[in-house]
Amino acid sequence: MIKVIFSHLVTDYGGGSDRSMFEMVSALKEDCELKISVLLNENDPKIIEYEAGGVEVIKVKTHPVNKRDLAAPVWAVWKMISGILEVRKILKKERPLIFHVNTAFNLQSGISAYLTRGVTLVWHVRENLHGGKINAVIRFAIIRMSSRVLVISKYVGSAFKPTEKLRQLYNIISPPERSLGGELERDCFVVASLARVEPWKGIDIIPEIAYWSNKRAEKPIVYKIYGATPEKDRSYLFSIEKKIEELGVGKYVKFKGPINEPWDALAEADIVLLPNRIPEPFGRVMVEAMLSERPVIAFNFGGAAEIIENYLTGILVRPGDTLGMADAVVNLLKNSKERTRIRRAGKNFAAKTFIPSTVAMELKKIYAEAASNV
Repeated sequence: MIKVIFSHLVTDYGGGSDRSMFEMVSALKEDCELKISVLLNENDPKIIEYEAGGVEVIKVKTHPVNKRDLAAPVWAVWKMISGILEVRKILKKERPLIFHVNTAFNLQSGISAYLTRGVTLVWHVRENLHGGKINAVIRFAIIRMSSRVLVISKYVGSAFKPTEKLRQLYNIISPPERSLGGELERDCFVVASLARVEPWKGIDIIPEIAYWSNKRAEKPIVYKIYGATPEKDRSYLFSIEKKIEELGVGKYVKFKGPINEPWDALAEADIVLLPNRIPEPFGRVMVEAMLSERPVIAFNFGGAAEIIENYLTGILVRPGDTLGMADAVVNLLKNSKERTRIRRAGKNFAAKTFIPSTVAMELKKIYAEAASNV
């Protein structure tokens, strides 16, 4: 039996990487050839869900290091060293064969495994690490210390130099437990965006899309934005609200706040929109929309360009082309047959590609491969 510990010692509570690790652990926990446990910060709210699912949780008190800490180097170094020491204590006690580090910025865990004899480090990179000196250092460290490096898309992998350590492994995305049904009969269309209100997500483009699309639409198009606004991005939210007022689209753009699960929001939507200014490394919401039979319109870069086959499983628009995205929304809403065709094709593709059994089987092969090289 292979003993595996997953580590998620970062502050992305409730984010895509957190949810993706949970689904991966859930897919592997019943495998009789693996003994799975997870290492989490003692205040991680996901602990309750793991324990309810019968997964052993190892709790640790660490102070995750993030990019903002680099403004105070002494504080960042103290946090890093204290975290490494805590994690090494656990690794020496537990002695896992595989230590699966979740996210590129979980440096305390990665360094701890590298310094602990007999532990095979598998590092799961879910972020865009293209460009920048800090990202270059992180890429070098990950490749240098790991036995295998998993990337969630070809786009994420393209940030690294080619190496035999690199493996692509898509995220596991489980379908909704209930059918979300077809389109709703109502006096308006609904276009949903499920994303945190952050500049790189491109939420500020939505008021412009709402303005131009409603000039051409046969009936009103309401854009619903589901997602929390980080405290550091409050001024960004205010700038969007100002733009909504200036364009006079207040009745067409609605902020719905954060949600725990995407399914209710997707059930209301006729279309799901990804207006990113910076590419998505993967695009979890995009796949969840496909599994819900909701057509996706996204800019043609990053994970979207890799996962969507244009006009077959979704619609791709030239990056940054706001008018083009507005036109794509209007044209698709005018054509119910096209929407139905894309909905079905998207669901068929997603159901075959991202199901737990397929991804879990591939991960087991990677574990065996990594362990054999120790």
